[in-house]
Amino acid sequence: MLEKYTVKSVMKTNNPVIKQSAVLTEILEVFSGSNLDDIPVVGDSGELCGIISLAKIKPLLNRNIPVNLVIAEEIMLPVAHTIYAHENLREAYKNMVMNNMQSLIVVAEDNHKKMLGIIELNRIKEILRAETIKLRELKA
Repeated sequence: MLEKYTVKSVMKTNNPVIKQSAVLTEILEVFSGSNLDDIPVVGDSGELCGIISLAKIKPLLNRNIPVNLVIAEEIMLPVAHTIYAHENLREAYKNMVMNNMQSLIVVAEDNHKKMLGIIELNRIKEILRAETIKLRELKA
């Protein structure tokens, strides 16, 4: 069902990013304006440097740490999983489910530091539901 869709056809391209030098208040602003649980961190030239998880930030909020002393570069994690735009949605879905991820960063094949977009698990599930309904209607 998902094989007929490419990652490129359903990925979002206008995604929030966190600058590598952003302080905690700026990071929180980006998260508050987004529905993502994990947001990519980019360097000054836009290259993908890492990812910050909302779960990683929550413990920091309970401490009395001055918000201007925590910067993105210090709390970001390496990007463990990415996908290419030409791959099919089935591969993206398998990758996300196996690794318990809600989103996956789409990168350029010739430059894994160049982020092209983000694909979200919820979007894939929407397509899967729609395709299942179509199949049921064909059988009826």
